[in-house]
Amino acid sequence: MRSIKYYCLLLVFGLISNASAQDFNMKKLPIHISYYGDNGIHPGFKIGTSFKFWSKEKLKKYRLDFRQNKHGNKIKIKELNVDYNLGLYSHANNHLGLFTSIGVSYLRIKTRKGRMFGVSFELGYLRRMYKFQTYELNLDGVIKEYNLAGSNAIMLSIAPVFGKQFKISDHLVRFFTKPNLQLVKYNEKIQPNASFELGMTFNVNTK
Repeated sequence: MRSIKYYCLLLVFGLISNASAQDFNMKKLPIHISYYGDNGIHPGFKIGTSFKFWSKEKLKKYRLDFRQNKHGNKIKIKELNVDYNLGLYSHANNHLGLFTSIGVSYLRIKTRKGRMFGVSFELGYLRRMYKFQTYELNLDGVIKEYNLAGSNAIMLSIAPVFGKQFKISDHLVRFFTKPNLQLVKYNEKIQPNASFELGMTFNVNTK
C-alpha cells in the first residue's frame, strides 16, 4: 500500500510542478466521457480529464510534388498525458462498482486523417457495493443486517488506445476505444479482469 501511495503522490507532484511551469489553465483541460463496460457487458460510465505533460510535433514533406501541393505537410503529434478519472458500473443482482484512477497515456496522432493510436496505464481504487442483503454477527452473538456492505480493491489497468481526431466548430474532438486488461487486488488475492471503453474527448473552451 505504501508504494501505491508514493506512486500517486509522485504523479500529482509531477503534474503540479509541470503545470506551474507551463501556464496551467483549468479551462483548457479536456473532458473525457465514455461508456465503461466491466467485462464488456456490465454497463457503466467513466468521466475524467487529462493534462498534457509533454508533446512533440513533427512535420514532413511528401516526396511527390503533386501530393505536397494537394495535402501540404504531413504532421505527426506525440503527446504524454497525466489522466484522472471517476466512474461506476452496475453488475445486475450482485454489486455496484465505484472507482477512481490516476494514470499516464501516450498518444500518436496523424493530423491529416486524424488517426490516433496509443497506450494507457492506470492505477485505481475500486469500491464494490453489494446489492444483496448481508448480515454480520456482533459481539453479543446477535445476527444483524449489515448496511452498505462491500469490498475494496486496488486496480491496475493497461490498454491500447485507438481513435480518431477532428474538429467541430473549432473544437478539437477525439473518439476512442480502449480494451482494458486489469489486475484487481482484493486483500491478498489478485484476480485478472477486463473492461471496455468507448468514448469521446473534447474541449469546452477554445480560448
